[in-house]
Amino acid sequence: MRRLGAHMSIGGGIWRALERGKALGCDTIQIFTKNARSWRAKPLKGEEIEEFLKVKE
Repeated sequence: MRRLGAHMSIGGGIWRALERGKALGCDTIQIFTKNARSWRAKPLKGEEIEEFLKVKE
Protein backbone atom coordinates (compact mmCIF):
# COMPACT_ATOMS: atom_id res chain seq x y z
CA MET A 1 0.00 0.00 0.00
CA ARG A 2 1.29 3.46 -0.87
CA ARG A 3 1.42 6.06 1.84
CA LEU A 4 0.71 9.74 1.37
CA GLY A 5 2.88 11.99 3.51
CA ALA A 6 4.60 15.32 3.78
CA HIS A 7 7.15 17.25 5.81
CA MET A 8 5.24 19.03 8.59
CA SER A 9 6.28 22.05 10.62
CA ILE A 10 6.66 21.60 14.38
CA GLY A 11 5.99 25.33 14.93
CA GLY A 12 3.83 25.76 18.03
CA GLY A 13 4.73 22.31 19.36
CA ILE A 14 5.85 18.98 17.97
CA TRP A 15 2.30 17.60 18.20
CA ARG A 16 1.14 20.30 15.77
CA ALA A 17 2.88 18.36 12.99
CA LEU A 18 0.50 15.45 13.62
CA GLU A 19 -2.54 17.74 13.61
CA ARG A 20 -1.43 19.40 10.38
CA GLY A 21 -0.80 16.06 8.70
CA LYS A 22 -4.20 14.70 9.75
CA ALA A 23 -5.90 17.87 8.48
CA LEU A 24 -4.33 17.28 5.06
CA GLY A 25 -5.36 13.62 4.98
CA CYS A 26 -1.82 12.30 5.38
CA ASP A 27 -1.24 8.90 6.93
CA THR A 28 2.52 9.51 7.16
CA ILE A 29 4.51 12.56 8.26
CA GLN A 30 8.18 13.34 8.68
CA ILE A 31 9.31 15.56 11.53
CA PHE A 32 12.65 17.31 11.99
CA THR A 33 13.11 18.09 15.69
CA LYS A 34 16.10 20.37 15.10
CA ASN A 35 17.78 22.45 12.44
CA ALA A 36 19.72 20.12 10.13
CA ARG A 37 22.50 22.69 9.81
CA SER A 38 23.34 22.65 13.51
CA TRP A 39 24.59 20.03 15.94
CA ARG A 40 22.77 21.71 18.82
CA ALA A 41 19.24 20.66 19.63
CA LYS A 42 16.97 21.61 22.49
CA PRO A 43 15.75 18.55 24.38
CA LEU A 44 12.03 17.90 24.09
CA LYS A 45 10.08 18.73 27.23
CA GLY A 46 7.98 16.10 28.98
CA GLU A 47 4.79 18.06 28.26
CA GLU A 48 5.61 18.17 24.54
CA ILE A 49 6.17 14.42 24.44
CA GLU A 50 2.95 13.72 26.35
CA GLU A 51 0.90 15.94 24.02
CA PHE A 52 2.50 14.32 20.96
CA LEU A 53 1.59 10.85 22.23
CA LYS A 54 -2.01 11.95 22.96
CA VAL A 55 -2.49 13.42 19.47
CA LYS A 56 -0.84 10.37 17.90
CA GLU A 57 -3.67 8.13 19.10
